[in-house]
Amino acid sequence: MNLNTPEFAGVFTVDIYDEVSSFFSRAEQMQAGTPLPEMIKEMRAAGIERAVLTAYGVEYPELPEVRCVQGEDVVKAVTERPDLFTASAGFNSPRAIGGHGDGITAGVRRLKALIDQGLRVFRLVPFNFDRPPADACFYPYYSLCEQTGTIVSINVGVPGPKGAAWTQDPLHLDRVLRDFPNLTVIASHGGHPWEEMLVRLMMKYENLYLMTTAYSARYLKPELVSFMRSRRGRTKVMFASGWPLLAFDRAVGDALRLDLPDEAMDGYLYANLERVLKKTARPPDGGL
Repeated sequence: MNLNTPEFAGVFTVDIYDEVSSFFSRAEQMQAGTPLPEMIKEMRAAGIERAVLTAYGVEYPELPEVRCVQGEDVVKAVTERPDLFTASAGFNSPRAIGGHGDGITAGVRRLKALIDQGLRVFRLVPFNFDRPPADACFYPYYSLCEQTGTIVSINVGVPGPKGAAWTQDPLHLDRVLRDFPNLTVIASHGGHPWEEMLVRLMMKYENLYLMTTAYSARYLKPELVSFMRSRRGRTKVMFASGWPLLAFDRAVGDALRLDLPDEAMDGYLYANLERVLKKTARPPDGGL
């Protein structure tokens, strides 16, 4: 889920993200924001025990009145409620990846500081850069994540906003996973219409997973659901609402209606992500 309190919700009124608000038919909620206590109440009402809380990380220097949620904001929220949340954030603008003019090394240094404060998942949305995830500018970030056991979550599939879809073709992950064989990657946002490619890649790479973020389970392709039922696939796919893009109750309700055996359903809704988070946990001394 996204940290979308009233302080940060203004991003959903700007250019392509305004399109997102309308695309999910939740423009009023997304653009107004929801206070954290109210969001927690909605989580509980939908039966959600814990969640990955993330920052979308896009920036608008030309619009200083738009306060975009950043990794530091997420870490602060998670520090206050570690019983509920796991921290995730991305630097989803060229300025941020480039260290705000000080170079990629400065950006990597900032990510390292966030990881040291408890960040567990680094988010990357390729269409924001008009570059694929195998672009060299992201490699120093992958290297740090591989060393620290930090999960990398990369959006795949045709984006809702009018960004470059080719950048989110999951075939680009083949290069990333060959160059960083010990990196744990979660392909996020469902991957439509390339689900079959994702299934093949997940069969090829044991450390590649798929998260159906902001993609209602009612629309999952039969081929993907069949994979989720299989012995090899039941540990590979993870649920997420992408809130506020999807309401918690709708996302959970649609997921529970999938035709999955109990073990596969438990993996999808809870156990698969829990297992990956435990597997990638850093040692107590926090060393590389």
